[in-house]
Amino acid sequence: MSELIENFAKAFSRMRNRRSHITEKKLLSIAEDDLKASEILYKQGLYSQATYHLAQCVEKAAKAFALSFGIITGDELKRLGHRTPRAFLKILDESEIGELAKALTQQYAPKATVDTTDYRHLVYQEPLKIARMSYEEIRLLLDTLQKIEKDVTNSLSSILGLFQKMLPNSDIPELFSKIPTDFVGLWLIASITFPHQEYTRYFDPKLAIDPSEYTEEMGIVKALPRLIETTKRCIDTTSRYVCIVS
Repeated sequence: MSELIENFAKAFSRMRNRRSHITEKKLLSIAEDDLKASEILYKQGLYSQATYHLAQCVEKAAKAFALSFGIITGDELKRLGHRTPRAFLKILDESEIGELAKALTQQYAPKATVDTTDYRHLVYQEPLKIARMSYEEIRLLLDTLQKIEKDVTNSLSSILGLFQKMLPNSDIPELFSKIPTDFVGLWLIASITFPHQEYTRYFDPKLAIDPSEYTEEMGIVKALPRLIETTKRCIDTTSRYVCIVS
């Protein structure tokens, strides 16, 4: 528990010591617009466009998240490209938030592995396999995320109490305690959506999927309402704590 508290304190200090959060605010604002567009397009039955805007939204939110903790610099943004999971792997490898995520995983899901070798292979070598995920596979991941969020929130109650003593009459402790689950939630959705940035935009015989395949039966399309709601919650929390520490 002391290690968790120490990592929370270090992450909070790193975030507070950033000179400006202007770029993050702009990215999150555009991400929110992309999310609204995704929701509207989905309701209109324009599924490939809705999927594309959700992927765009999560990409910007992921970059804002990494920027806000000083894990990446403004110069590194473009180098991350559209493979959004790169931002989360960098957070996992190089930050206190990554250490928190690993520690919480080992504590509350001891059978899960924190070794990302297989995940990295999937992201870099088999994006089509991710793009073809069934609705049942995506639903199972989202159900697991819900359980993790519930377990982590309950487990962090004691840490939250300590932070509230340190910062009375402040929203920071409550918001900051949600960072690990924001991290996991955005990472999961980034992992599910990033391959679709390429497939949803235009027809190309060289690509394995084209926009016409985005129908109500496709796994990602069927899961879009739930993915949008989860993303909305994560972005809302992220926007609030970026504004507070600015």
